[in-house]
Amino acid sequence: EDEACTDAKLKQVLGKLEAAEDMGDENDDSEAEDEDDPFEFMGDGEFGSLEGQRPSPFYHIDELDMLRQTLQQAPPALQQQVESCLGCSLQHWTSELSAE
Repeated sequence: EDEACTDAKLKQVLGKLEAAEDMGDENDDSEAEDEDDPFEFMGDGEFGSLEGQRPSPFYHIDELDMLRQTLQQAPPALQQQVESCLGCSLQHWTSELSAE
């Protein structure tokens, strides 16, 4: 039951992300012109004004903790595949992440 709820939430979030990406495609032409100077938006040497912008709904998420939890809940076959790519055990790798 918890898995079904988690899967439904993941699908909902992915749907929202895909919808946001689709909306971003409309401005591709104007973005191509801005690629010449990636820091043009910074203005007075700061990272630009965030006034009027909504904070990201993902602002308060600890990505490393989320990755750690996901890997711990992954099927053993996937864990083995990740370990072979990393070249070490998941426990060792997650402990190194926690230390940083």
